[in-house]
Amino acid sequence: MNYVLFVNNYPMRKFMLFAGVILLLFGFKLWDDGLRELYGEFPDTSVCFYTGEEAVPASFIGSAVKNGDTMILTCPPAEAPKLRNKLKNLKGESVSFAGDDADAQTVIDLYAVKTVRLETLSEGEGTLTVLYGRSPYICGGVDTDGGFVNIQIAVNETAGTVTVGTPLILGSY
Repeated sequence: MNYVLFVNNYPMRKFMLFAGVILLLFGFKLWDDGLRELYGEFPDTSVCFYTGEEAVPASFIGSAVKNGDTMILTCPPAEAPKLRNKLKNLKGESVSFAGDDADAQTVIDLYAVKTVRLETLSEGEGTLTVLYGRSPYICGGVDTDGGFVNIQIAVNETAGTVTVGTPLILGSY
């Protein structure tokens, strides 16, 4: 009897459909937070956004450099979420921080990164290890000769830094 009332109740069906869509949105991550999880996770973090914006957004705190058709915006982690939300033409982002292989592994675990390609380069006394990977938590990506990637992680042993970029690191590491 209750089933018949539910099926014949049009407003209730609309509500259940709406509730189902909301649950899907929260159940499956359908939006891209990029590297937001890293903004305040590590000490000495620097956040860069690579965008096709023509002008620097109002109330921007940080530095801006125009490089061809790309604007490179660097800001402190506390400002990064607000800035990211204002950008309409985001081409990529990167986060750099003082760290080592263990910190890179933390990023790999946090984003469930599957390795597509791994490169290790000797650099004087240290090494530079670069991982090209794919994460289910990051939208988009690019095709490389090794396959489709949407996250790149570089560990510079000499400088003691880790740089993470989506879809690739567009600046230096």
